[in-house]
Formats: sequence, structure tokens, C-alpha cells
Amino acid sequence: MYLYKTAKYVKIKLRMRGNKIILELSMMTTLFDLHGKAGLKQYVWKFTKYYKLYIALLIVIAVVAGGCEISVDYKIKEIIDAISSNNADNLIYLLFLFVLYKFLHHGSYFAQRCLDIKYKPAILEYVVKDIYSKTIGHSLHWFDSHLSGETSSKIEDFQDGMVTLITCLFKTFHIIVTIIITLFFILHVNVLTGLVLGLFVIIYTPIIYLLLKRQLELQESYVNAKQEAMGIINDSIANIFGIKVIGDLISEFKLKLTPAINKWRAWDYKTRQFDAYYVDNADTLMVVTLNAVQIYLLAFLFKNGDISAGSFAFIAMITLKIHAQLDAFLENLLFNVNPKMAQIKSSYSFINTKLDVEDKENAKALAVFEGSINYQNVHFSYGENGKLVLHDFNLKIRAGERLGIVGTSGAGKTTMIKCLLRYFDVTEGGIFLGDQDIRDITQDSLRKLISIIPQDITMFHRSIMDNLKLAKYDATEEEIISACIKARIHNDIIAMPQGYNTIVGERGVKLSGGQRQRVAIARAILKNAPILILDEATSSLDTHTEQLIQKSINELLDSSGATVIAIAHRLSTLKHTDRIIVLDKGKLVEDGTHIELLAKTGLYKHLWDAQVGGFLGDEKVED
Repeated sequence: MYLYKTAKYVKIKLRMRGNKIILELSMMTTLFDLHGKAGLKQYVWKFTKYYKLYIALLIVIAVVAGGCEISVDYKIKEIIDAISSNNADNLIYLLFLFVLYKFLHHGSYFAQRCLDIKYKPAILEYVVKDIYSKTIGHSLHWFDSHLSGETSSKIEDFQDGMVTLITCLFKTFHIIVTIIITLFFILHVNVLTGLVLGLFVIIYTPIIYLLLKRQLELQESYVNAKQEAMGIINDSIANIFGIKVIGDLISEFKLKLTPAINKWRAWDYKTRQFDAYYVDNADTLMVVTLNAVQIYLLAFLFKNGDISAGSFAFIAMITLKIHAQLDAFLENLLFNVNPKMAQIKSSYSFINTKLDVEDKENAKALAVFEGSINYQNVHFSYGENGKLVLHDFNLKIRAGERLGIVGTSGAGKTTMIKCLLRYFDVTEGGIFLGDQDIRDITQDSLRKLISIIPQDITMFHRSIMDNLKLAKYDATEEEIISACIKARIHNDIIAMPQGYNTIVGERGVKLSGGQRQRVAIARAILKNAPILILDEATSSLDTHTEQLIQKSINELLDSSGATVIAIAHRLSTLKHTDRIIVLDKGKLVEDGTHIELLAKTGLYKHLWDAQVGGFLGDEKVED
């Protein structure tokens, strides 16, 4: 990537003299191809094409800034030569050019900052929206399998890496261009000193390239360890109640946080040690040797009258400046480019893993749906060699039917619902809405057809109004209030300090369990979807609250013509469903009304008899 790789970029530039935009495309793509996967290369290609004008202008600015910087030093040489030869006739003109180049040099950086003002905020928006869209394209099962804190850390690191890397690469490119222009100027002044500098570049470049390549590998391990630790920290904060009340801080530190931080610390130590012992020392040794050789050569040439005083000062000054430029070059690569490249690569590879559930290329939105659901010969297991959770599962649910689902823990009740929601795709068989396989329609259109009231209610750290509008973003205030009245939550809301603008806290912790359930019911009323799923909607509530919630649910069912699927451990809540099915070990073993199933004296009868007040107390664990 570094000076050696940059030489390749310059060759491309010379071959393609008329098209600076394509030059930058080649440069950026090569960089990412070296350190990333083909998918990342394509992503950067797309990004670079989208912002080709911005990148092309940055290239022009880098070249102009480099040329002006060396021209300033060259004017000092000419001024010294004019004074030493007692020929000051054009001194004013030389001073004018000196000032002009100085202004142009600083002006080019001002132009770069103006471009950043115009483009960087837009790039930030573009990258965040794009990578967020890619992230939420993963299945619900994928999100269940990863820490939310780690995922958000990856998104933040990716956008920070992309935005910051542009400036870092601009600085790197500017330094490279400046060194190349310097080489041409020195060759023009004295060929021998130019050859010394050229020989130095040939030796310096591959050594530094190999060292920085190794440093990038260390940076990638450091970034992965950091993101893992931040994921654990965010997870701990999100579950602070469990740590402080159920467990204790000492256990959390000992079991999870300390090992993660120690791993992060170890990679930080290794990276810093490599930077200091190998990269810095190798750079210093080579550059000091260059300065010593070049100054000795200049003294010899000046003593023999082969160069003027101005040439001596110019080459000596430029040689020392190259040292400073290489220090800046290395610092930029060590502490900016490489860390950002590592961030980008780590985040991209994490987020762009193959989707386990994705829409088919020709998937369409389901336009017409009459409400029937059909499971046909469904088999499902977690993983290729996992135990079958559902096997040879067949079930037909009529449009508008109210179906209850019963079974002991692990029977497959929740898995059956998750397959319908496409948390994951079934291993064999299919699930049909009407005559349409759910794998042939878009996931968005599928989930628009379904309202769900789960046991664990999803709520954002936002106002009650915002949480209600999750179901229908364009709902009017009248619609929202009407839904809340039907859900028996309106009076609770208006009694709160800020009414519908009350912030509910993270995951809705400022509301009681019953209030959260009724907000979920109000959302279901607002969404008014043709399929309604009740997944243990009242099992975690006290009896009085459960009765209140059950009344709200009954009102929802009475006002809705939706096809209803209700999972419940409290069997009494299913007595008035049209039909109840009983699952056992992933199979449908009983099917009928409450009265019919009691008469069969099978598993349903056993579960019913085991309950006190219709609650299966020892079977409360989720599937």
C-alpha cells in the first residue's frame, strides 16, 4: 500500500494522463483490495464513483499543494543564489513568486477544508444509512445471535473509518506527491544527489511496506478485541438491573468484562510495542543515514564548486524536510490509515456476512391475502446437524379462525411462530399464505400482514406517542387515542406527567408490565393486520392485571376479523378459541375445541388437570 504501492499509482497516473478521476478509482480500489475482501472492493468502487468529483478535486489539490510547497523552497534557493552572485535585479520578482506560492500552498488546504464542509456531512449520511440498511437486512435470528452493542459499534466504526480515511488518504497522497516532485527538483539541480534520494526510496519502501503490513494485522486484532469488549460493556449497561439486583458487579467483571478488556489491552500493547521497536527504529535508522550521506555529499560538491550556495541550501533543506514528511507519513499510516482500514475491514466483514434469510431476486409484495395460513410438511432444525424442532408438521388455519396453541416447553410453539415470521427459513416443506409461499414474497410485505403481542414487549427509549406510531407512522392523534381507549391504556397515559409525550425509558422500564402490554395491544389495533399473534401475552402478569389485559384483548378480537394465533400456558384463556392444537416434540398430536380435547383424555387433558386456575406453573420456560 505504501511508498512501494504508491509507485504503482503514479505509473497509472502517467499512463492515464488525461483522466484523474479514474486514477483515484484505481488507487482507492487497490488499497482496499490489498486489505479487504472482494465485496469491500466493490463497495469502495461504488462509493468512489458516487463521489468522483470530490475525490478528483482532492487529487488536484494534493498535486497543487505539493508543487507549491517545493516551489517555495526552490524560490529560496534562487534568492540565495541571486544575493550570493550580487545579482539582485530580479530579487523583487523572486520575492513576489515566493509569496505567491506560499499563498497558493495554504490556499489549497483551505480549498480542501471547504470541500470537506460540502461533502463530509453528506458522506456521513450516505455511509450510515447504507451500512445500517445492510445491517437490518439480516434475519431476526441473526440479531438474536449477536450483541446489540457490538453491532452498533461496528456501524459506528465503519462510518468513522470511511469518513476519516478520506482525509488520511488525502494527507498520504499529498506527502507522496510532494516527495515525487521533490525528487524531480533535486535531479534538476544535481543528478547525483537525486540518485541518492532515489536509491533511498528503493531501499526504504519495501522495508516499511512489510512492517506496516504486519502492523495492519495487529490493528485488525486490536479492533476486533475492542469491539468485542465494547459489545460486552453495552450489553452490561442494557442489562444493569440483572447485574445490580440478580447478580453483582464483581461477578460481571470477573466472568466477562475483565477477560475482554485484558484481551483488548494485550493487543493494544502488542501494537504499540511493534510501532515503537520496529517501525519507528527502522524509519529513524534509514532516514538519519540518508541525511548524513546527503549532507556529506553536498559539502563535497560545494567544496569542489559543483553546486551553488543556493543549491546546497535547497537540497539540504529539502532532505531534512523529507525526514519530517516521512515522519508525518508514517504517523498518518500508523495511527490513522491503518487503524481506520482495520475498523472498516472488521466492520464490513461482520455486517456483510451472508444473509441467512433473504428475499428472492424476483420476490414481490403480497397484494391480496384472504387470511388463511397453511403449514405443509414443515421440517425445521437449528443448524445443519441440529435436532429437528418441527418435523413433518402440517397445519391449516382458516381465514378469520381463532387458533390456540398448547404444549410443554420445547414442543415447538414459538419456533412455529418464528418460522411464520421468517426469523429463519424452514428446512423442508413450506408455509403458505393463501396459495403463496412466504419465501416468494418480500419480508417487509409479509410482516406488514402480521401484528404480534409478545410476552416481552418491544419499546424504544422514546415517547409513548412514538412507540405507538411504530405500528402506523402516519396515524392521526384521533386514531391513536381511539386505539388506546380500546386497549384501556388511555386513562393511564393522560395521568402521566407529559401525557402521550412521556418518555418510557429503555425497553419501557418506566411503565408497568400491564401498561406495556396494553400499549402493545393499542399498537395491534392501530396496525389492524389480517394476522394477529398472541405469544404468551398475559403469562407474566398478576391475576388482576391479567384479567384487565384479557378484557383488552377480547375487545381487540371482537373488533377485528383477523386470523388469530394464540400461544398460552394459562389454558383457561384459550377456552373460547375456535380450535386448539397441542404440540409435543415438534409434532401436532391433538386438534379440536376445548371440550373435544378434554373428552379425549390425552396430553391436553393432562395439562389441564395439572393446572391450578388454568396455569401451567412448571412449564413457563420459553421454547
